[in-house]
Amino acid sequence: MRKTFYLFLLFLSFFTGSTLSGADNNSVKEERPNIASPDSLRERQFLYNGTEWKNQFRRIAGDQFLFTNIFLPGSITFNGKTFVNVLIRYDIYSDEIMIPRSLDQIIRLNKEMVDSFYYVFDNSFYKFIKINESSPLEPRGYVNVLYNDISALYVKYEKRITTAITDKSDGEFYLVYTIYFVKNGIPMPVSGFDDICNILKNEASLLRKFVKENSLKVSRKVPQSFVPVIRYYDSLSNK
Repeated sequence: MRKTFYLFLLFLSFFTGSTLSGADNNSVKEERPNIASPDSLRERQFLYNGTEWKNQFRRIAGDQFLFTNIFLPGSITFNGKTFVNVLIRYDIYSDEIMIPRSLDQIIRLNKEMVDSFYYVFDNSFYKFIKINESSPLEPRGYVNVLYNDISALYVKYEKRITTAITDKSDGEFYLVYTIYFVKNGIPMPVSGFDDICNILKNEASLLRKFVKENSLKVSRKVPQSFVPVIRYYDSLSNK
């Protein structure tokens, strides 16, 4: 009953004009969709292509979702059509996204038909694209695009389950993520500034000078901190 009442409040606040303003993400070149524009009910029916979600992890501590287990406002590009004003929840254990169809039904969207999605969390804007599951290279599935120009920067989020079993749980979810620097279409995992310099050996001295002169701290703990370095590297290609 409490769950149903909560979903009702969420629907009411979202569709009666309340807004969340995401932080500007100048690293993503594509223009943001207008998540405040409504879709018709007939159009929205096309989006409900998937299976009903049931929680299979009641005995696992924590949850399988990215950032939060509540639904977040955003948009989805589904089989080439963009749907706005969509409430989204991202399961990073199964790498699936879900939307509420009604107060009592949650749909796991057909992943084959999802091209990309966007949502706002904690005043920040997140863009995810889907990399083909048959790709010979990691990452696959949904990745968060931090930067996309000549080069690109992705973050792949996952949740895993510990094997510790207690009387109260059969394990616990924990978050892991990998940062990928993409050069010439090839994604390479990086964990720090030195990894970038090792990949870009010819420009390493310029990159180190740039970081020092601008007092930048590049840390895996803050994936966005890689962006100024990658943007600067791309600017060298334009000279």
